[in-house]
Amino acid sequence: MQELGYVLRKNLLATQRDGEGSYERLPQFAAELVAEKPDLLLALGGDVAPYAAKATSTIPIVFISSADPVRLGLAASLARPSHTATGVTLLLDDTASKRLETH
Repeated sequence: MQELGYVLRKNLLATQRDGEGSYERLPQFAAELVAEKPDLLLALGGDVAPYAAKATSTIPIVFISSADPVRLGLAASLARPSHTATGVTLLLDDTASKRLETH
């Protein structure tokens, strides 16, 4: 980030919320972060990203998720996301059961 000119607390601010396992607080946290009008939201986890997406239709969201972003409502399809969210997914939902299969 520094190579691109971003310096923490100078022109880059990172604000974090942690629900500590309390999913009921996620809509509130998403609304609080959107109210700060950030340039970008980073959502770590498939359980968090949909709340961020519901809270804004204009702020870009980058997510890291182990679930299917299409099923979570974060993308229309993997080929053409068409929403403000983009990110990385491991699609573990579809492959987890295959790992447990016996040969």
